[in-house]
Amino acid sequence: MLQLEKRVGKTPFFIQVGANDGSMADPFSLVSKRWDGLMIEPQPDVFDRLVASRAAGDRMHFANVAISDSEGELVLYGIDIPGNPHATGIASLEKDVVLKHLENGYVDKIAQDLGIPLPADRTQLIKETKVRMCPLSRLIEERGIEQVDALFID
Repeated sequence: MLQLEKRVGKTPFFIQVGANDGSMADPFSLVSKRWDGLMIEPQPDVFDRLVASRAAGDRMHFANVAISDSEGELVLYGIDIPGNPHATGIASLEKDVVLKHLENGYVDKIAQDLGIPLPADRTQLIKETKVRMCPLSRLIEERGIEQVDALFID
């Protein structure tokens, strides 16, 4: 990314789809304070933390939507472990993807490492959230973005 910064010759612009809270496993954490960007996160509570984590002087656009090929609403499945913000990294439009994380022991390991007790029926941890969806092209057009130098899709 630092080489891209030199090649572009101006402040690069990035788009990050699935930005989470802007810090957890963030590939743009080293450059996002210097680059301009559009950070997209569909989970409403996580989106609020993302926006709050950025200083007022940041040159960022934010969108609380899921990227799709059409407009509308859909259900986003995730894991809700009270007191554990790391579980927000497990989210999908497909419930089976979230169930796999419950079945493969990943969620158990996180909870055990943090000393958080889990219910015997792990499916109680699955949360469903209705989120707005829209095409990426619409967000780019609405915000007047003329050039994208880096795109990250999680």
